[in-house]
Amino acid sequence: MHFLQIEGWAAAGKAVLWSLLDGHKDIFVNPIHDYSHCAIFYGDLNINSLRENLLKTQYYKIERLSKIGYDPIDFGNNATLESKFDFDFYNFDKAISSSIGLNNSLQGKDFLDVYTKKFIENYKTKKYDHRDIKYFASMGNYYEYQKYITSDFFKYTKTIFIQRSVEGIFTGRLKRKPRSIDNVLSKQFAPGWSDLMGVGDVESILHYDCTVLRLKVLFPSNVMVIDFDEIVLNPEKVMKSVSQFLEIPFIGILTTPTRDGLYLEKDGISFTGNINDNPELFLTPIMKVSIKLHKLLFMIHGLPINFLHIKSIVRYLYQRIKGIKYFKGL
Repeated sequence: MHFLQIEGWAAAGKAVLWSLLDGHKDIFVNPIHDYSHCAIFYGDLNINSLRENLLKTQYYKIERLSKIGYDPIDFGNNATLESKFDFDFYNFDKAISSSIGLNNSLQGKDFLDVYTKKFIENYKTKKYDHRDIKYFASMGNYYEYQKYITSDFFKYTKTIFIQRSVEGIFTGRLKRKPRSIDNVLSKQFAPGWSDLMGVGDVESILHYDCTVLRLKVLFPSNVMVIDFDEIVLNPEKVMKSVSQFLEIPFIGILTTPTRDGLYLEKDGISFTGNINDNPELFLTPIMKVSIKLHKLLFMIHGLPINFLHIKSIVRYLYQRIKGIKYFKGL
């Protein structure tokens, strides 16, 4: 079983691809955006580092959702559906810990093998057999993209990146409502305008896109990039390309957003057919001008930082002190 990462900036449209892949018999799509696999970006996992690394992901979100029994799926435009989630978290967690104990430590590829098989075994909403699955697909954590260039992850996995305009991403994020399941990350899920501009989100998105292009050059057979508007408005064309990339047969269900075979729709709103968060209708003229200004500034300095805001500068300096190095995006 291979690992497939669905990646993109927050509100770039990862959930669209997530829902379209769900119906294919060769793919198990992780129903939760927990990005637990990203624990491998913090080094080998051993009995001492396991919990610390998992805490940097949304691993324990799986536990919270297994208790309440559903996962809220957001379509944009304030439409949310509660999708059933029946999962034996404690048996799953015990299996993860036991695998570390048996091997003393696990490297990235070995951890993914344990994580994916045990997740499927403990997923009770619908029965799957990991022996019948070619890909385990899961959404990633864009926030850790700085580690991508130096990681071996892309050598033994496949990743499909969803790219969306800065304006589209801002609209999607600004229209979100805070959710209790996101816990301390609720503000990251549903930020305000000043939050986005203060941390330099325009520049960070553009820098992220440059990183994606680099990865596409470095790993052409393992990295694919698709456009958000195109997959929403023309899913058949895009999903045929995705099928070729994954070397799986194209079937009609790949054009229909589902979760465990159930069509995903709420109040007439779904993931395909229409752009639910339209920046032309939502962003004010001042917002559009501000975004354009920061795009121009990025073309000059090429760094994921808003030089007009002290909060962004401090965050950038802190990351440099921690040893995170950035290449110039342009």
